Amino acid sequence: MTVVDIEDEPGVDIVGDVTDPITLEEADVASSEAIVLALSDDTTALFAALVARQVAPETGIIARANEDDSTPKLYRAGAKYVLSLPTVSGRMLASKLLDEEVITPRRRWKSSGERRRRWWAEPSARPTCAPGPAVP
Repeated sequence: MTVVDIEDEPGVDIVGDVTDPITLEEADVASSEAIVLALSDDTTALFAALVARQVAPETGIIARANEDDSTPKLYRAGAKYVLSLPTVSGRMLASKLLDEEVITPRRRWKSSGERRRRWWAEPSARPTCAPGPAVP
């Protein structure tokens, strides 16, 4: 795994801008299995996905969306899988509050001979709201 960040911090392998094709080439993303875009700004993530798609058309892109409305845009930009921060946070919160598995393993996919899990929220596992006990 190669970590690229704009700031030189511990754990960063390449200091650079992920929206710059030269930085992505230096990180050798074309020979990577996947690129994970965990950026704090959705516009930057969109641009980074477009650049990554040009530099490494065969490499899978996994992106974080900070806003739900950015999810379809990231897919159109070339991401193969998008994790929406509000959706994931909501599912985790519902899972904790309801003491149920809201996110469950549904299927497996192969990658370099390894088996890995993808997680989906099952439609039947959607939380329901019901009145709780009165709080004094």
